[in-house]
Amino acid sequence: MKLKNLNIWLVIILTTIAAVVVSRVKTYDAIDNPSFFEFPLRINGWVGKEIPMEAYVYSSLATKYVFLRNYYSPEYKHPVNLSIVWFDDREIAFHAPDACLGGVGNTVQDDSVVHVALDRDYEFGRLLVKQNGVEQLVLYFFDADGTITRSQTVLRLKLLARRLLLKRGSVSFVRLMVPVDGGQDTALLQMKDFLTYLMPLLPAYTHTDTIFLKQ
Repeated sequence: MKLKNLNIWLVIILTTIAAVVVSRVKTYDAIDNPSFFEFPLRINGWVGKEIPMEAYVYSSLATKYVFLRNYYSPEYKHPVNLSIVWFDDREIAFHAPDACLGGVGNTVQDDSVVHVALDRDYEFGRLLVKQNGVEQLVLYFFDADGTITRSQTVLRLKLLARRLLLKRGSVSFVRLMVPVDGGQDTALLQMKDFLTYLMPLLPAYTHTDTIFLKQ
C-alpha cells in the first residue's frame, strides 16, 4: 500500500513539474535560426531551384522557416521536390501530411510506411498521390533534434523531455516528392540517392543545439 501511494505521489509530482515547464515555454523568446535559409542549393551534384509560395502558405504554417525547392540531377529525368518546415518549441503546429496534400487539390491514393537503409535504417511515411493528373511518390518524416519519426506523439514527447531538462527544442518536417511515371521502385531509388546526401546536412541547419552554437 505504501509503495502504491508513493507511486501515485511520484506521478502527481512529475505531472505537475511537466505542466509548469510546458506552460513556461510559451513565454520564451523565439529561437532565431538564420542558418535555415542558408540550406545548400547544391548537394553533391544536385542543384536546387526555389519555388515561390503564396502568402497564405506562410500564414497557415505559422512559421517563416519554410522552403520549397526542386533539386535536379543529370542522372534523373525528374527533380526531387523538397519541402522543409521548421518550428521551435513554443508552438508546434504541424498538420497531418496526407491532410495537407489533400487540402491543396491532390488525391491521396495510398498511405503506408517504408524502411530506407542509409547510414542506418529509417522508417519514413509513404504516400502515393495524384497531382494534376500525375502520380507522385511522397516520403516524409519529422526530425526532432535527431529523433527521426513519422509520429507527432513521439516528437512531442521528445520536446517534453528536453523541456524537463531545461533545454530548448525544435522540430522539422521534411517531405520529398517524385513523379512515378518510371515506376514506384525507380522513384524510391532516386529519393534514396538524394536522401544519402540530405540526411547528414539536416543537423547543421535545423537542430537546436547546433543553432545555438552558431549564435
